[in-house]
Amino acid sequence: MPHPEIVSIAIVGGGASAVLLLVALEKRATFFPALIELHIFEANKTLGRGCAYGTKSDVYMLNTSAKSMSVHDEKQIDFIDWLQDRPNGLGEVPRSLYGDYLEQRLREATGRLVAKGHSVHIHFETVLSINIGRRHRIRSEQRQLHVDHCIVATGGRPNVPVRWMNSDRYIPSALDEKSLLSIPKGSSVGILGTGQSAIDACLFLEHAQIVDRYTLISRDGLLPRVNSDLDRPRNAGHPNHIFSLSEMKTRVLRTIHWQTNGDKWLRPGSFRAMEIDLKRALRTRPSWQTAMSELTPVINRIWEHTDHQSREHFLRHDFKTLRHLRSAIPTVTASKFLTLHRHARLELLAGKYSLRDKITHIEYKGRDMHRTFNYLINASGFDAASFVDLLADDITNRRVSVNSLGGLNVEAQSMRPLTAKDQPVLGLYAIGYPALGSVLIVNSIELIRQCATAIANTIFSVRPNASEYKS
Repeated sequence: MPHPEIVSIAIVGGGASAVLLLVALEKRATFFPALIELHIFEANKTLGRGCAYGTKSDVYMLNTSAKSMSVHDEKQIDFIDWLQDRPNGLGEVPRSLYGDYLEQRLREATGRLVAKGHSVHIHFETVLSINIGRRHRIRSEQRQLHVDHCIVATGGRPNVPVRWMNSDRYIPSALDEKSLLSIPKGSSVGILGTGQSAIDACLFLEHAQIVDRYTLISRDGLLPRVNSDLDRPRNAGHPNHIFSLSEMKTRVLRTIHWQTNGDKWLRPGSFRAMEIDLKRALRTRPSWQTAMSELTPVINRIWEHTDHQSREHFLRHDFKTLRHLRSAIPTVTASKFLTLHRHARLELLAGKYSLRDKITHIEYKGRDMHRTFNYLINASGFDAASFVDLLADDITNRRVSVNSLGGLNVEAQSMRPLTAKDQPVLGLYAIGYPALGSVLIVNSIELIRQCATAIANTIFSVRPNASEYKS
């Protein structure tokens, strides 16, 4: 058992969420009347970048304004300031550069904690299980710990059907650069999805000069919108009150229908729509982007104040539209992608389909279409299930509960998971994808920062000698 004046905290997962947590914890540790023993568990050998920012390639670009990407809750231009001395300046920012920023801020925060007398232990090992108790037990490949506070920050897991898990021709993640570079030059490649990840995969393979022609596969065939990097209008800002979910839906949806050529409506998602989106984004900031910028900071608070029935209706009918707007791509990415289309090197297969692994190739069958591919790349997104195996016993015994999107039910004010009886679990927290469903948007740095602040405030609101810390 730790000394009563030492509070032990474990963060399971070492990606972007862990960095924001560490920064929030370090700031509040100055006023905490106890020493902190911090453990960070990360299965990979790189800390701070996670899957989203783990790339070393400049092909992958941020699709969010740098102004919303600070790790600090009280200094929201920190990333902007950090960029000033970098070669890219404030132009289009590669994800790799943001990964560098996260790593640097993580090193600085851990250094300040150690300088204040706290201890930080980094374990590059896979956590096998988390068991809830008065002090939570964490079992990894090499050790077993009991901690006062455990934060589940395991990130998202690629949507991979079981039948593809052992296929040599299936690449589970479009962000897996090593696997993408292993594709033999001249191979025929199918890419599952039409969102940002699918487009990034095309541009990465194009940069590596591996593939001659690209085929995107999707049931709805919906291509992303194009973000403008122009500043928002001066009179735009965050809403000064919390909208209802229906008000939010109306506010967003009324901005995404747009008209061209007189009375002819153009369906967003076509290549033609992306061409027009790009032209508009280069000269003005689109209304839907301004609406999303205003709503994003309060969107999880709107969700928190929404009843269960309204939530379920929104998830069935409107969540897809919201995700579509949030996956918009920057102008530089759209321009490169559309160049492939203009040169007839890009094909989009939309509608119902089936896929079969034929060992020597992968077979695609659509309604009136047949294709074969040497490799299939999954760019269909992530789910929240990365934590399920870790908490399997406690999920089975209803000590924590899972919602309809596969994430943990959590108390929004503290980010503590709820039991089947809606009671918060003391000393346990979830952030990012493990909280999907309780938190509507889980992959926004701006919103993860809010969650990290809530967790840090909860941890440091408890007196060190309180019963919560005793075994």
